[in-house]
Amino acid sequence: MTFGEKMVKARLALNLSPTELAEMIGVSERSIYNSEQCGTYPRKSVLNRLAEVLNVTISYLMDDNE
Repeated sequence: MTFGEKMVKARLALNLSPTELAEMIGVSERSIYNSEQCGTYPRKSVLNRLAEVLNVTISYLMDDNE
């Protein structure tokens, strides 16, 4: 599973919309879209908040084999 696929899966498990997730971690909706659809990795500080909000580890998000 790719980074974007894992993001979507974790977000949906929490019943969050892309807009809600963006607001919770302090980024734009476009940033969420880029990460989920294009596989763009966020900055480290955003990645930390993302993992915390989604209740997953950074290694889970970053490792395509996990």
